[in-house]
Amino acid sequence: NIAIDEHNWIVPRYQASSVTVSMTVTEQGVPTDLKVVDSEDPLLNRAVLDAVANYRFAPASLDSKPTAVPLVLTVHVVPN
Repeated sequence: NIAIDEHNWIVPRYQASSVTVSMTVTEQGVPTDLKVVDSEDPLLNRAVLDAVANYRFAPASLDSKPTAVPLVLTVHVVPN
């Protein structure tokens, strides 16, 4: 499960764009080691990384114990 927040970025948007981020989600559900792996609009990269850094996830489990896992997430940014 992902806790999704709405973010309002003050960047003029004329078309939808996507930014794909790789990360590790810790045993506590905190994203770490965030890196942009694909981006349709480099002007959005910093804002997306900042937003994703504040996301909180339900931790994965292995043998009923929380465990860190790699994750790739694509964030779609649409114009207002």
